[in-house]
Amino acid sequence: MLLIYFMSSLILITSKQQNAPLALSFLVISMGLLFIKKVRALKLITIIGMLFLLGAGGLTYALINKEFSEVNQYQAFTHGVLMESGDPSHKLSKAGIREQYALMRGEDYYPKTYAAVKPSKNSVARGLTKRVGINWVIRYYLTNLKQFGRLLDVAAKDVMITQVKAVGDYTQSSGKKPQAQITYFTAFSAYMGAFFPGKYAFICLLAVAFVAVYGVSAYIDFRSRRIEGIIRFFLIAGLMTIVVFVPIISIIGDGDADLAKHLFMVPLSLDLVIVQFIADILHHRLWLTQREGGEPL
Repeated sequence: MLLIYFMSSLILITSKQQNAPLALSFLVISMGLLFIKKVRALKLITIIGMLFLLGAGGLTYALINKEFSEVNQYQAFTHGVLMESGDPSHKLSKAGIREQYALMRGEDYYPKTYAAVKPSKNSVARGLTKRVGINWVIRYYLTNLKQFGRLLDVAAKDVMITQVKAVGDYTQSSGKKPQAQITYFTAFSAYMGAFFPGKYAFICLLAVAFVAVYGVSAYIDFRSRRIEGIIRFFLIAGLMTIVVFVPIISIIGDGDADLAKHLFMVPLSLDLVIVQFIADILHHRLWLTQREGGEPL
């Protein structure tokens, strides 16, 4: 089971470049497995697996090609830095970037229609792309926290949407209209997307609440020398790091472009936690991981 878990995690992390940061979240989840005491070899397998996860995440990030990096840097600027700002020109001037680049607001690297400036031009590369790296973007948001907060709220509004709206589900031969999508598999996602509060602060409070609830269970089991609650706590904590930090990484890395695609692991992780929470309540094991008679679960 440990080998299946680590192999599945490695496949997920290395499937695309945006999943590289997930290595840290799975590292948190894996820490709970270190409390298994039955076989010492399991600890060794777990530690080796954790090192592989960390290495896979670093390698996946390091292998991002130049073109992909330039696209992300450009859209992090046009769909992030320039968005949710009342006066982007003034802020660019203060950050050391020429004000004329504010004209690129909301533009894609590969525009479908006319673009104010061609993103691949040498002048854009010299004056913008090579200067606006991830470190520059982070420094910019640190000095413009209100704007960053508004962008996170934009991400929070899409956080429960599991279906990318920009891509259709039917082939051209089907006769369906362009971008037509199947809806009978997305009822729960549509419901949650309609009623889920579009505030990033709510997501953070929800994460704190789940971690605190399962932290109590972990403490009770630690005092009683049981491992079920401890393993479950690290599982919930790891999934909640995905819920909290993936929106931040998405905004910094690519702005609000293709948010539903970048945030896919957020609703998936949150749904898994909700299912776990409901199951624990129904089975009366939220803070009690022991059956009657003292038999551990």
